[in-house]
Amino acid sequence: MDTKNIKLSNETKEDFILCDAALQVIAWINDGRDIELKLILADDNTAILRCSWVDSLEIDIHSKTREIGIGFTWETQVEKKADRWQIILDFAFNGIIKFECSAAWLTIKPET
Repeated sequence: MDTKNIKLSNETKEDFILCDAALQVIAWINDGRDIELKLILADDNTAILRCSWVDSLEIDIHSKTREIGIGFTWETQVEKKADRWQIILDFAFNGIIKFECSAAWLTIKPET
C-alpha cells in the first residue's frame, strides 16, 4: 500500500471515519492553532490527522485503575457545520476528543 493523503471534503468525509484505532499522539502545532493526532489503525497502518484552526476543543480521556492505554475508537463522527468541520473521536467508555476546525487532512501510511 502506498501512502494516501486525503483532504477532508463532503466527498471524502467517509475516509475520516477511524474505528478501532488506537490513539498514540496528540500534538499542538503551528503555535497551537492546529492539532495533529497520530493513530494506529486496526490493520496496523498509521493514520495522521492534521486539523487547522482548531477551536471548541474538548479532550476527556481517562482509564480505569490498572488499565493501560485508552483503548480504541468506538466511533468517529465528521460533520460539516457552516464553514467549519466538527470531528468527534469516541473512545467508548474511555472518553472523547471533540473539536471544530477549518480544514483537515488525513495521511495513511503503511505499517513499517
